[in-house]
Amino acid sequence: MNNAERHADKLIEVYLNWVMSADMAAGWHQPSALQSLIEFRGWLPPPTGNDQADLKMIREVEFIRRPHALLPEARELIGRLPQRHRTCLLIHEHTAGTYDRQGKRWTERRIAEELGMTVRQYRYYRGKGMGALVQMIRNFNAQAA
Repeated sequence: MNNAERHADKLIEVYLNWVMSADMAAGWHQPSALQSLIEFRGWLPPPTGNDQADLKMIREVEFIRRPHALLPEARELIGRLPQRHRTCLLIHEHTAGTYDRQGKRWTERRIAEELGMTVRQYRYYRGKGMGALVQMIRNFNAQAA
């Protein structure tokens, strides 16, 4: 994988994080009490005496409010993609290989069916989207050099 492809993957990640971001739904990026209960199998470790809830809350709010440095570029380049290419690319990166609430796996076939297309069409649009994004990054890098 070359630099342009890695950068494209990062832009997709930043874009998806923005779409699914905390300004759309509240959340913390550190483990919650529920996550700690799961991790420690029901037994929370004793407090260390260094608990700083107020400082943590301030840092979390700052973290949530500050957009990623690559977000403008991600929005610009991904926004240039044709709708079908963008949709297939983003949905694949966000959904493929995960499971829905009923425990059913999201496969390429299932995603394609949900989008009303064949697997071949889905792969084509996704590939064209990634190819176009990588090419835009290469063109930008060539102009900057």
